[in-house]
Amino acid sequence: MLCEAFDIVYINEDNALAVTSGGSVKTCITIIDLEKKQIKKTISLESNSYGIALKDIRLIYSGYDKEIRMMNMYDESISTIVQDIMPIDGEIQWTFQNENVLKSPRGIDVDSDGSVFVAGSSSNNVVVIAPDGKRHREVLTGSDSLNDPVSLHYRGPQKQLLVANFHNKAHLFNIN
Repeated sequence: MLCEAFDIVYINEDNALAVTSGGSVKTCITIIDLEKKQIKKTISLESNSYGIALKDIRLIYSGYDKEIRMMNMYDESISTIVQDIMPIDGEIQWTFQNENVLKSPRGIDVDSDGSVFVAGSSSNNVVVIAPDGKRHREVLTGSDSLNDPVSLHYRGPQKQLLVANFHNKAHLFNIN
């Protein structure tokens, strides 16, 4: 049984993708070799994996149980780095709660300035939140063909945002 795909991150040094399985019955992260266009390896997990990011040689992913875990890509060792979505020192930096703007936040990415892009699954939009959490703006909406967006990736130098809807469609946008 293959894992379903939920979120992806590009691994530059290996020219590969790491793909999380979301709510799939088989819980795993799949590594795909882009040059060979084949699955390099599938790493079984104890719980679901949703959003994913890369820091050095470590994959950082969010789990179903609200924990954020870190995995070494080479030895597959896993550690829990954050519980209840707080920084390691335990101090919440900021919280964004405005259901008039953002409902059911799913996919997330951060640009080089620290601005946070969040896909609103139920609000059918993408919101960018300032690094201090005090300002926000809606950059994409349902009129941009968003329908239950669950995953996104911001490509900084090109100022492009790739957004995937839950049901089959992904769109690439130029963001100003």
